[in-house]
Amino acid sequence: MLKKTVDYWYATKKFDSGFFGKFEIYEFQDNWFNVSLSIGKKRKNVIAFLDGEKGSNNFTTNIGTGLEPLIWAKKCILEFIRDFPEMYTLKEPIYILISGDDSRRYKTYKWGLKKIGFIEGNYFGQKGLIYKIEKNI
Repeated sequence: MLKKTVDYWYATKKFDSGFFGKFEIYEFQDNWFNVSLSIGKKRKNVIAFLDGEKGSNNFTTNIGTGLEPLIWAKKCILEFIRDFPEMYTLKEPIYILISGDDSRRYKTYKWGLKKIGFIEGNYFGQKGLIYKIEKNI
């Protein structure tokens, strides 16, 4: 499901609700990876939003999409956790950091991700959930 570019891993999906989603995970600091889930009514708006293009404010987040995108994103995260150590030699542990745009989303992420081993804390000046992937050498 996940595809790789030079800088990040990603997956895209058209949901039953008619919305389009893009999941990205990328390294933002040595050994720290951030997750981005963006959902919109039009594919081009989601991609423009993630690319930071001007005029990309015609963007909708999670409105009317239900849990389907969150369940899909969790599957993408689990795939990354499973496959990343097999693709690379890890001399140091790596960390996945997830935060929410608002408290409602954050509580939903926390509820779903603590069950698979994410730990809550303050990282880089904000509340977040992290998952540690151990070194493999």
